[in-house]
Amino acid sequence: MSPRRSPLAGFPPLALSACVPSLNRFYVDRDITFEPSLLGSWIDERRRHVWCFAPGCNQNYRLSHTDEESRTSEFVVHLFRVEGIVLIDLWPWNFDAGMNPLHALHILPAHNAMLVRQLHPELHVAFLSYASVRQTLEKDATAVAHVCPRNNEYVLTAPPHELQRFITRHDKKARTSIFGSMLELTRQPTGLTSRA
Repeated sequence: MSPRRSPLAGFPPLALSACVPSLNRFYVDRDITFEPSLLGSWIDERRRHVWCFAPGCNQNYRLSHTDEESRTSEFVVHLFRVEGIVLIDLWPWNFDAGMNPLHALHILPAHNAMLVRQLHPELHVAFLSYASVRQTLEKDATAVAHVCPRNNEYVLTAPPHELQRFITRHDKKARTSIFGSMLELTRQPTGLTSRA
């Protein structure tokens, strides 16, 4: 995915190369769940990224993500369950106010999905793997509705129930998982705001 078009501007290069944007959300309202254990600050020690989850409204979360260069992005996050799989839907809260207005008109915010393998004591999450999705769509272009506006830059266009079917069909066995490498996040002690 082209970095200049990505709504995940503050995320690590691993995430940017792996994310699969969707024009539609990955959940429907009945799937939403709220886990208080997700609240708080988590740190990815390896990449020195901090993820801060705060309560939002209507059972969602506000995520503030800060990278190793202290660049911060905000997202609306919904935690949801589908066929026993726990997932996160990320939606960008806002864009850089200093962005060129003409440029801003050409950026479409997109949903992104993450798999939650573990909520505690550590938080283990993984982005939808761009490489796996691309490989799947190259073998079967009808696997899930999508467009490819540029070479190898897939954008999912399916409605939520089809996105869920696509994910659950591929994640029933680890060998067919369409999620990428796991990010292992450690909870920061309450009151600790700076990175060591």
